Amino acid sequence: HSANEALLVAMPVGAMGGIAVASLSDLTMRSCPPGLQGALMMLVEGANLLSTRGSDLIGAKIFAADTANGFTYCVLSTVVVYSLILPVLVLVPKDVMATSDGEPNPELEERMLAEIAAIA
Repeated sequence: HSANEALLVAMPVGAMGGIAVASLSDLTMRSCPPGLQGALMMLVEGANLLSTRGSDLIGAKIFAADTANGFTYCVLSTVVVYSLILPVLVLVPKDVMATSDGEPNPELEERMLAEIAAIA
């Protein structure tokens, strides 16, 4: 209903989105085969840009659909999407999470390379 309320809502939503994006970037780097990190990050950033512009378009349509409550619907949809990103991180395999020390995990690398070879 006011600019102050909008700022109060923006803080937790922004923090939740920042945690989700940082977690996604960390997860992509951990699960990437050695030597392909640059290509993967370009792919991730390209998808991020497309999703940002797509969400801008969807948000504008939601906002314009109801002049009285459009802002509220946009905020709620953002909170729902961000809230759904965080639980998905629980589904990450434990062996991918185990590479957090920065040391290579030879077993994980071999499995990933075998999976890539099977696809190709």
